Amino acid sequence: MKKIISIYIAILVASVIPASCAQEKSDTEIYQTTVSTKTTADNGVSFESPCELISLEVVKSHIPIPEGINVIKEDEKLTYPTCTFKWKDGIRKKSQTIGTTVVEYDIESKVLIVLVKDANSSMFDRSTSVYKNPEELTELGERAVWGENISQLTFLSKGVMMHVHVQVDNDKSVNRKHAIELTKHLLKGL
Repeated sequence: MKKIISIYIAILVASVIPASCAQEKSDTEIYQTTVSTKTTADNGVSFESPCELISLEVVKSHIPIPEGINVIKEDEKLTYPTCTFKWKDGIRKKSQTIGTTVVEYDIESKVLIVLVKDANSSMFDRSTSVYKNPEELTELGERAVWGENISQLTFLSKGVMMHVHVQVDNDKSVNRKHAIELTKHLLKGL
């Protein structure tokens, strides 16, 4: 019996290692592809990531993050360059019913900014088609829309589209306000 279990474990390990190596190669290829592309806005400003346009200090100047809270900033190289700020401050809550008991717990607050280069109006329409009851916003680039259902503002300006996803409060109007403030800052960098 021990011999059968040992053979089973050996087969399992042998099948997992190639799969994990293949995944690692795929991630590396995605990373290299993203890093090798550089975005140049119509006004000649060059940048590779939205993280180059916004700092933690700017985020803190628009969103009241309590002192002493650890904020993690990540410059991710996924399908599109993404700048993420994450923290736990006890403001966002989620509740779940387990049996007859309702359990409430803290969830992470976050701001994600996704950069799409060489964007146009057609791409903007496709990207925002998932917004339920989108709210058109004026004076934020060429086009801008707020999608309350996903707590995200998407704007198009000078051939650059950005998604500004803000989840820092359970109140969506607070998230909307912060998304607009952060978008105004990002537009200055284009």
